[in-house]
Amino acid sequence: MRKANSNAILMAKHISEWLNVYIPHIQNGSNHTIRNGKLSLSLFVKFLESEENIVYEDFSFECFSKVFIEKWIIWLKNNRGCTPETCNVRLASIRSFLKYLSGKDISLISLYQKVPGSKRESPELERMIDMLRKGDTVVMTELTRLSRSVKDLFDIVGTIHSKHADIKSLKEPWLDTTTPQGKLLFTIFAGISQFDRDIIRQRAMEGLSSARARGRKGGSPKAALQKMELALKMYDSKDYSISEIEHATGIIPITFVIREIACP
Repeated sequence: MRKANSNAILMAKHISEWLNVYIPHIQNGSNHTIRNGKLSLSLFVKFLESEENIVYEDFSFECFSKVFIEKWIIWLKNNRGCTPETCNVRLASIRSFLKYLSGKDISLISLYQKVPGSKRESPELERMIDMLRKGDTVVMTELTRLSRSVKDLFDIVGTIHSKHADIKSLKEPWLDTTTPQGKLLFTIFAGISQFDRDIIRQRAMEGLSSARARGRKGGSPKAALQKMELALKMYDSKDYSISEIEHATGIIPITFVIREIACP
């Protein structure tokens, strides 16, 4: 068996820490969230292997490029029969992992910034935005008819403003960019939302530092390689379950996860 490169080994270590430390202890995520993370990464690597001929041993951070992720979403729909909602769940897991990586290595921030967001599966909304002209106003009964998340709302409003148009909600009086006061209020809310995301990021990084201070540290590349090789030997022996391998080595080689929980 060919040995994994250093990037693949480092990736396995990051995946293990993301699933075992970051999600449960920093984000307070549930077992369901962890399982979604495992399955999403498994399907992503399965796509790379089957469609791009990139095997795990050659895995690198560059595999998380915008081009590959967009192809993966199409593959999920066409080859796996995933619904738009499921695709968004898978994409959200990848975004979460890349956000975690960007906090570990500043050089990886661009990967997180370039990854596409959840797709808005609303042809009517897209057609409406395409038809907007300068001076138009989009009027809606309430925000829930337009967006299901704060981030998506700000993205949509930003797109509308790029068309030199305005937006107004009949139920939420604070959202009315047709007036100077409404524009000011929306800017304030947008700033508060960004501030909240920055605070969450800061606390996440502080939590990781605290976890490392309590002894949750990644080993040296040599130690990680030894653990990886042990995990591979345990898996090839067919005498151990995935959970037993993970407990013994602390390593979750993503190829194991593919064979364990990804659909054939």
